[in-house]
Amino acid sequence: APQSPPFKGGGGGYPTGAAPQSPLSRGAEGGTRVIAILDSGIGNVGSVLNALTFLGADARIVGDAASLESAARIVFPGVGAFGPAVERLHERGLFDVVKRLALRAKSGDGAPFLGVCVGMQLFFEGSAESPGAIGLGVYAGECERFAARKVPHMGWNALEPLPAARSLRVEPGVMAYFVHSYFARECQSAALACEYEGERFVAAVEEKRLTGVQFHAEKSGAVGLSLMRSWLEST
Repeated sequence: APQSPPFKGGGGGYPTGAAPQSPLSRGAEGGTRVIAILDSGIGNVGSVLNALTFLGADARIVGDAASLESAARIVFPGVGAFGPAVERLHERGLFDVVKRLALRAKSGDGAPFLGVCVGMQLFFEGSAESPGAIGLGVYAGECERFAARKVPHMGWNALEPLPAARSLRVEPGVMAYFVHSYFARECQSAALACEYEGERFVAAVEEKRLTGVQFHAEKSGAVGLSLMRSWLEST
């Protein structure tokens, strides 16, 4: 059976019996490689920080444009609803910066960028959850609501690797931890897929230096940590 999420509610620590892994915070020439975790008011940044720290990364929680612009890598976690997430970015003067950095990562020119849960959903133009709210528009289309009787889709579910997967390569059927009611049905850069109550959806996207995961990698046990480490080591 899958392990329970190792980092809960922003607290937690290392998985039982484990020790922090080898540092990933220095480049080949000794330069610092700070990973910025964007605190936009919509994400469980503590869980992500714990996971990255466990993996040996020099990760810091930031909330300003300058820190994002200078970071070697960027993580954009998100929980909650699509519309309020967009509003928080605008309120903090970060919407245009985040969009620019995501587009640069997609083109392969910018720092690697990882969106988690709602952070990935914001890559799209909008969501049925919040009509009128305009997303980052990195990808065309809108997120839809599950037609299932039981919503949200919450718990462990199997991942299906797709040809676009590079750093997100997994064995078919490995389990990840999901909590969401809305989803992207398709995307040209889909790297992982999943199915819930007969509806197949995009579980992850990957294009050049832009990555997004619908599941909570930081709460997906050994599989999630392995995927996060692969992302940290990707170029």
